[in-house]
Amino acid sequence: MYCIVFLIELGIHRFWIGLLGYAWSHEMVWI
Repeated sequence: MYCIVFLIELGIHRFWIGLLGYAWSHEMVWI
């Protein structure tokens, strides 16, 4: 049970970090 919740939380965090990193890299390109 806890393992599944942990994997879901980890996946969500990795998704947001990737999304923010993608947007940040595009911001740097424009600058």
